[in-house]
Amino acid sequence: MTFLSCLSLLALVAFADDKKVDPTGTWTWTVTTQNGDSRETTLKLKLEGG
Repeated sequence: MTFLSCLSLLALVAFADDKKVDPTGTWTWTVTTQNGDSRETTLKLKLEGG
């Protein structure tokens, strides 16, 4: 759910500025659950084509 929110925000910023956004890179975020456990997630993206 957090990942989709981040992608949605990225898309809105891209359309608002009319600039091409290159999401290529390693994206890492940490989510803390209700019981206090932390879970780190990493996503590697590579833009190909247009």
